[in-house]
Amino acid sequence: MAGRDLGVNERAARVGPMLFVRLKLRLIAGNLRGNGVRLAGFVFTVLAALVVAGLGFAGVSALRFASAEIAADVGVVLFTVFVVCWAVGPLLVFGLDDTLDPSRLALLPLRTGRLAAGMFAASITGVWPISALIVMSGAIVGIASGIGGVLLGIVAVLLQFALCIVTSRLVTTSLSGAMRTRRGRDVLAVSVILFVLAGQVPNLLLNGGFSADPGRTLHAVASVLRWTPPGL
Repeated sequence: MAGRDLGVNERAARVGPMLFVRLKLRLIAGNLRGNGVRLAGFVFTVLAALVVAGLGFAGVSALRFASAEIAADVGVVLFTVFVVCWAVGPLLVFGLDDTLDPSRLALLPLRTGRLAAGMFAASITGVWPISALIVMSGAIVGIASGIGGVLLGIVAVLLQFALCIVTSRLVTTSLSGAMRTRRGRDVLAVSVILFVLAGQVPNLLLNGGFSADPGRTLHAVASVLRWTPPGL
């Protein structure tokens, strides 16, 4: 029995992030096999992600034609919005992703660091994470200037992407237990409504008297958000 446990531990020690990636791809392929509706939905998701990636990259890259100050302020706001959307968006829109549920791996002899690295690798495997990375990469074209700016922009975008993924996984993992209950799903439904209403707050502020000088309002908001992790 001790030899068997030792063999299991040795195999677990060789588990790397790529194993989690292959596992997720196999689970996705298995869910699509023999189900035309799911396959059609997956194709539509891929096409939608491509459209979002293209339009988003073009839109963020268009900051190149604005002044440096406005481009920087818009970049700070956009990066903050990205993190917020990744924190609550997947949970509100898609619910829990069973392929990324750490409770299913709780019985395996994996250390926390190895499990975290594997879950991160599995989290970035998909069309929407790649689409988000492409959109955020538009900031390198739209804001960065010079070789030093481009190099710093690449690092900033990668850190921003990692922050979005880690924040999303932290939220969904923390709420995974609650979301399996009826009460948790009811709270999720109410949260969707509150999130939609909160998205109208900027529009209400602009139409409520703050629109006299949109540039000043944008700069004031960006000045506050610069102290947040995505703003930095």
